[in-house]
Amino acid sequence: MRPRLIKGLRREGVDSIIPIDYVRPRACSEKTAALMQQMLSLVVNGDHGTARSLKNPYVKLAGKTGTCYIVDPKTRQYNTSLKRLAFCGYFPADNPKYSCIVLTFHPRQEAFGAATTSGVVLRETAIGMYARGMLDNSSDYHADVDPDNGPTQPIIYASAGPELRNAVKSATGVNPRQMGSDVKPDSGVPNVRGMGLREALNVIEGARYEVTFSGSGHVKTQNPPAGTQLPEGSTVHLTLSE
Repeated sequence: MRPRLIKGLRREGVDSIIPIDYVRPRACSEKTAALMQQMLSLVVNGDHGTARSLKNPYVKLAGKTGTCYIVDPKTRQYNTSLKRLAFCGYFPADNPKYSCIVLTFHPRQEAFGAATTSGVVLRETAIGMYARGMLDNSSDYHADVDPDNGPTQPIIYASAGPELRNAVKSATGVNPRQMGSDVKPDSGVPNVRGMGLREALNVIEGARYEVTFSGSGHVKTQNPPAGTQLPEGSTVHLTLSE
């Protein structure tokens, strides 16, 4: 776009939309655009990208993280304890349909970065759209029917109630398997995969084991595995999905 010098913008009574005068129809050549797309994809899908934690098996994302400090209006200096975290990206990376910019203002936990705040919002948005068949994909379970064994059995969390089970069965025609529902007493470490943390704590502590955990959400893995025979009072570590 052709540069334009602006003296100032006023909030009230003035339309702040600035007319645009294009110098040329493209910002860069197709070759340069292809290189940029590759670089933005590696940010998420590469081995050393700053947003590699956003990689998921459903929607391939591409984008870039950004972090800056906020100026304290009182001191007119940068406040290093307050961050503005951004993620600008698009999806699906191989066939872009949607772009999005997410901004997060000074999260309460300083350890958070742009990928784990703004990036997660974009990732969950993309996965939600994928789940609804909005990315030129099918959200119908029947599309995954195995010709030899019949429809793939849906999986729901152990903490899901009978209403959800019935809804899934009604939608798919297949009775879902409930993760963690095969807990058996006196058979070593209980199987709590798929349970929420509170439910998993009740089950494992009821079996007289100690519990440590990391992450948030539902139980993704447990160590030692279910069925392991341990002395009473031993510790079981749970890793929760994000």
